[in-house]
Amino acid sequence: FTPDAQWQKPGTGELDEQMRNLLTHIGYNPVSIDDIVHQSGLSAQSVTSTLLVLELQGFIQSLSGGLFSKINAGRNNP
Repeated sequence: FTPDAQWQKPGTGELDEQMRNLLTHIGYNPVSIDDIVHQSGLSAQSVTSTLLVLELQGFIQSLSGGLFSKINAGRNNP
């Protein structure tokens, strides 16, 4: 077990530093994209594109109102 193993999913490879950085600002409670941009110090464009990749890889989910949250690892995802 490595510290980053919790942020890896089979078949997706390793997450880059920016993806790991954003994941530290997203919890299981919804957080706004504005808060993620502010807390991460990254540009809105960079955050938006990285969030899309994280969502497509199944790490986070997009909620209504521009909110994001981590997906519960214990839940079966289709």
